[in-house]
Amino acid sequence: MQAYIDTLTYVDQPLNSENLLDSIASEFGRKFQDRKAVVRRLRDAVVTSYRGTTSSNSECCRLTDSQLEFEPSFKQNIARRKRPATYSDCTPFFALFVFSVFGFQVNSGKVCERKSSNSPLNPTILQNGFKNACVQNYQNLPSLKWQYFGSEQGVTTLFPSFRTTDCGSYDNRFRPWYVQANVPKPKQVVIVIDKSASMGITNMNLAKEAAKSVVSTLNPQDRFAVIAFSNAPQTYTSSTTGYECFATSFADASPQNKKKVADFVDTIFSAGGTHYGVALRKAFSFFQRESTVSDRVILFMSDGVPTDEPTTILSTQIRENERLNNSVVILTYGLGSADFTVLRNMAANNGEFYGISKTSNASEPRIGLFTHIPHASNLRTQMSSYYNFFAVNSQGLNEPLWTTPYLDGWGLGILMTASLPVYVNNNLVGVAAVDITIEELLGESSYFRPSELSYSFVINNKGLVINHPLFSYISNVDPLLVSATAYERNAAFLSVFESMKRGESGNKTFLATRILPQGDSSKYGIREIQVMSTYSWKQIPGTQFSLCVVLAVGDTQAVLQNQQLPSPNQKFLYHRLDLVAPTTPCKHLSSYGAKDQSSVMLSPRAYQHPSQYLSKSETAADVTSLKNYMLGTGPNTANVKNSIRNVVYATSKLEQLWTEISGASQELQREILWRYIGTKEGVFRMYPGTELPKNFDPVVRPWYEHALANRDKFVITPPYRDAASGNNIITLSKVIFEGKANGFHNTLRDEVIAVMGVDFIYSHFQKLLYRDYPVCNNTQTKCLVIDLAGYVISADDVGQKSVLGSHIAEIEPKITAVLVQQGIMAQKQCSNIEGGVIQRTFKISEEQSAYSGRTSSSPTCDDFKLLPLPGTNAFIIAKQPRIGCSWSIQQTCICSKVVPKCMTTWNRFSCECPCSEPNPFFHPCVNEYLFLNNVAPPCTPENHELTSVTRTRTVYLLVSSLPNCYDATFIVSSLSPATTTPAPGKTPLATTIGLSVGIPLAILFLSILCFWCCKSSKEKKVASPPTYLEVSGKGSFLSRLLIPIPKSMLRYYFLYSSMPNLKQHILFYQGNEPTTSSKSSSCLWKLPSITSCLQSK
Repeated sequence: MQAYIDTLTYVDQPLNSENLLDSIASEFGRKFQDRKAVVRRLRDAVVTSYRGTTSSNSECCRLTDSQLEFEPSFKQNIARRKRPATYSDCTPFFALFVFSVFGFQVNSGKVCERKSSNSPLNPTILQNGFKNACVQNYQNLPSLKWQYFGSEQGVTTLFPSFRTTDCGSYDNRFRPWYVQANVPKPKQVVIVIDKSASMGITNMNLAKEAAKSVVSTLNPQDRFAVIAFSNAPQTYTSSTTGYECFATSFADASPQNKKKVADFVDTIFSAGGTHYGVALRKAFSFFQRESTVSDRVILFMSDGVPTDEPTTILSTQIRENERLNNSVVILTYGLGSADFTVLRNMAANNGEFYGISKTSNASEPRIGLFTHIPHASNLRTQMSSYYNFFAVNSQGLNEPLWTTPYLDGWGLGILMTASLPVYVNNNLVGVAAVDITIEELLGESSYFRPSELSYSFVINNKGLVINHPLFSYISNVDPLLVSATAYERNAAFLSVFESMKRGESGNKTFLATRILPQGDSSKYGIREIQVMSTYSWKQIPGTQFSLCVVLAVGDTQAVLQNQQLPSPNQKFLYHRLDLVAPTTPCKHLSSYGAKDQSSVMLSPRAYQHPSQYLSKSETAADVTSLKNYMLGTGPNTANVKNSIRNVVYATSKLEQLWTEISGASQELQREILWRYIGTKEGVFRMYPGTELPKNFDPVVRPWYEHALANRDKFVITPPYRDAASGNNIITLSKVIFEGKANGFHNTLRDEVIAVMGVDFIYSHFQKLLYRDYPVCNNTQTKCLVIDLAGYVISADDVGQKSVLGSHIAEIEPKITAVLVQQGIMAQKQCSNIEGGVIQRTFKISEEQSAYSGRTSSSPTCDDFKLLPLPGTNAFIIAKQPRIGCSWSIQQTCICSKVVPKCMTTWNRFSCECPCSEPNPFFHPCVNEYLFLNNVAPPCTPENHELTSVTRTRTVYLLVSSLPNCYDATFIVSSLSPATTTPAPGKTPLATTIGLSVGIPLAILFLSILCFWCCKSSKEKKVASPPTYLEVSGKGSFLSRLLIPIPKSMLRYYFLYSSMPNLKQHILFYQGNEPTTSSKSSSCLWKLPSITSCLQSK
């Protein structure tokens, strides 16, 4: 393939940082502006429709399955609009089944409501104006996600509708997006909880729930602490060595810190006396260590019966606050039923009641608020006095407020929310909001990778990273957002960082450390290189975010020049075989495949707007349009990048190489599962052709990164178990360089334009090993094959599950100890920023030559040889036992048997299995890493989770009946009907073909059953030749399906076949099963000709 690429013309185009910066910032800003317009329309709609107490909207918790259908872009069932149609009363199930699978769009007239259990009996309800605004917004911007309004009465109205698991548990008034819109300024909050014996179980539980309710409302810009008290104060103490968050100082209200504190609150129990004074002194001490912000508050919760004297309590409060210039407000909460005089006077700062006067020169204190909470039924409503007290009148606010990224409680993953407070008649009635997923927001920036050495990143005005190639959002947890300095460690970057936070523009060139992947960083660590780099940055228009584009000085992008248009018989098969079928369908393992044909998948980075591609459901019409463009017979309606068609043409050469198998290669073919190539532009070609997850991106898969890190070698991966065949599989990959006419390539400097890979049976690798290295056939010699990180590729006992994917330090600890002591295997470490741990790994130098050694022990030991496997990333270790060894101190490696947690202190020459340990450089108080120089550089992030393609039992049975794509030595094991699709070269690729392929069969049989169930018992049965229905042609993967049906059922197939994303040729026959000569009639399925077609039959 490299020889063929060398015949093509590539041009190295220089990268222009200014143009790239403007392009990405403009697209990023457009998404923000679109959502701003949406939330403003929602606010205006609320103003005109917030009236009345009668609602025609369903409660979200009371929606039924029949009202909902799965929508991939929302990752769950939501309300749908069925396409209008007329069908018989006899077939409601059939029609519903059909319409619930094909051809929907988001419901244009349904919102639902989530009512808090603390809402008034008859709350004010939004009328149709809000619903209509949601619909209009969606029509203007189809990629929109949740649109909603949360009222001051605890009712959330949202679009589109979806079903919640319970009623009454959700209260918008205690969600961070709601509180932030009302209290946008940062706060310093101390929550003080009485845990004395007098509280008892009931009041203690009430206090804990109240405290957790407050904690849940805090925003990331807030700082807070929690104190429980009886005879003495008790605080949560961080387990991180050297830091005393919450014990003596505030901590940032990050999701991680909020969870820690909430867990601490759950452990509090009642005991001891009720000494207010010690609790107040401890609470005020937190503020003394912090600079002043506009809102500083102590929330004091008690049953109202203090042990110490009221005079002492008020004196302590007044004098401590005066030291802070009376900047702290006291809000008190009386729990249960008691005398709350002291708590009322504390809130009012009423020292005069006890004869305590304020200092003459002190500023006037801000009066707080007392709230009585008699029982838990209205706890949340009464606790809302906390943020209502600090609420800012934002009636004239027209600039939406944006949250930092957080985990959506409604199932969309990580997203950000834009919100605006809504006022009616000068009164705050609630907050309007709209969400955007982080995938959509960061699409262009995330997939920006013009070369291996260039990238972009985004930070907010606090300096927190929103997007960076070394940062990855974990889909099911709240993200840990930290300063960009955790990823950009060079001292020269600090001035860039400060300028970006100020919203300035500029550029700066300096020598920077580039962190590059070489596979899974928890196993293979990272690569570090020094690159002279130019940093160019600017504020994204209309936002508080700044974008930086980093280009290596002199960096270019290898661009393939225009290829000749394909010949008329050229083939192009898009991977969505479920939408447009291959010419000859076949079965490969358990996947629906294409015989003698490869398929092409375009990853999100291949599109001009990756986020639009990811949010759109593909149809057969889309696939046909893309095919026409690729074959030069249609326009680029898919909006793929201009370079993509040339790359698709170039990789089509592999179609010939993969299918023209002859001679000895035919035997090799029987050992191979998959062959594929992934290009830097995001084109992925695979043989046999099959379907892949929509967010599959070859550039970030481990096999691609492994090859990039070892560009002068063939890269062999450790074996993994293929779920479809039950075999152990090995991946072999190799880079392809940009074309050079002379065929000479500088493996260090030339740009890699693609990586080719092949997955083959492990037993084939063993056969080659024993053939080329006879020493491994010797019964006295045991052979291991390891990769550069020390992971076992092959072993004599590889059949044992424990060996697969194991590290040599676990399998051969004594040999590993020798290699470490000799400096052959070096221990490395990197910081997993999101996980808060340091990962330790091993690395053997690529230039390592053969080595002979002996393990240390007595009286027996092992002689061993380390032999490089030429041209690969692998080494053979051949060992033989030896008797009569001289005594020496035994050297070995240690491994944690429970979890991969490090058991030793970091030392470059220590020998311990790959492991991880808590990161000592993380400072939870300020949610920041305080690294010393470039110690423990950042790890590269984990791969994004792939969307799955799930097989139903119907589809499984259908695929099972297809012929194999080619004869192979591997045997497919039995599979469950819900097998999912992993990615090639990483996990088994048993790709499934989706509901929209298998459901037609189910519909056909279900409709027949429905007919016979509904058929009138009075209908006279008349014997007649059966009518057959044949479904075939471009719109179905079925080459021929014959089903005998009553002629009266034909109208239901017309209904089915007229779905817009299916194009089928329907043939009808009378009499026995037809042959070509017995066809009595046929119709090409087009709606205008249905009636005449039926009448003619």
